[in-house]
Amino acid sequence: MHPPPQPPCCPAANGRCREGRRWRYGVPVPLVPAGKASEGVWPHLCCPSAVFWAAATLATFTWWGWLTIRWWPREWATWHVYVVEAMIFASHLVFMDLVPNWLTALALHRVGCLERPHRWEHRQTKSGRLSSVLMISTLYAWYTLCWMFAWGLVVGCTSPSGEGCLHWEATMWAASWGYSLAGLLLRLTLWSMRHYPALHASSLLRKLSRFYWAHFAFEEWPGGVVFGAVTPFYDVLCGTCPFDIRWSVPVPLVNFLVCDEAVFRRMKHPRAVRWSVWQWAWHLGWAALIVLLLGSLAAGQVAGWFEPPPG
Repeated sequence: MHPPPQPPCCPAANGRCREGRRWRYGVPVPLVPAGKASEGVWPHLCCPSAVFWAAATLATFTWWGWLTIRWWPREWATWHVYVVEAMIFASHLVFMDLVPNWLTALALHRVGCLERPHRWEHRQTKSGRLSSVLMISTLYAWYTLCWMFAWGLVVGCTSPSGEGCLHWEATMWAASWGYSLAGLLLRLTLWSMRHYPALHASSLLRKLSRFYWAHFAFEEWPGGVVFGAVTPFYDVLCGTCPFDIRWSVPVPLVNFLVCDEAVFRRMKHPRAVRWSVWQWAWHLGWAALIVLLLGSLAAGQVAGWFEPPPG
């Protein structure tokens, strides 16, 4: 049994008021983990484990890219195909944000039997080794591929076209491959920021870095925050975001491009973030639009609306 979690802002009862004020106004977020910056990348690049995992990562994403080309839709003759594939692509961006990222990380922090392996993952990530970055990226790539194979079976087996359960031609493969490749590049860039301070000059990278490392710096195990990757929307919507992002959107990278950098310099307890009526309407409106998109796809799949018209 784990001891009951302490209040998120104080290690001792006599400091609650002082620490409560501290969290209410925000705590500075470092660009890289404390004490983890180092000089020299050659020991990392020449490490046998890094070479092995680099080869595994390259093979995984190359094969995934080949699957994306192999199952890219062949028929684009009518507007019907463009509408259907655009909806499929958008829905799988939502899926990548919500399931392999946000919901998976939430489960790793909330389900007791998953906590121990996830603690090991945290140690590997904070270690600063290139081999750990490549290993974690490769393992998550295969985890996502398992989800994609399951999706392919569900869509193929329920399609009224009768082309079989292995008919997987769809833009969803491009969405998942592109999203996972962006995650790999982000991890490699954040690793490089530990070794090359010149990268700190980029405002976009500073915002991405602070958002990423907040997951390891605030309530790492009593609750956890920042379960998203390149889209903070679901963290903002579900109360796991320690940054006061006032107008979040479920589109990758947009919040990091349009938000002021000051938003990411200090993190608060999510309970200290307050929304206006307009913010509630904004975020619930986006959530309703996502539900409508997914509901339309499910209904259309069952009813056969997505089959091309005869002739």
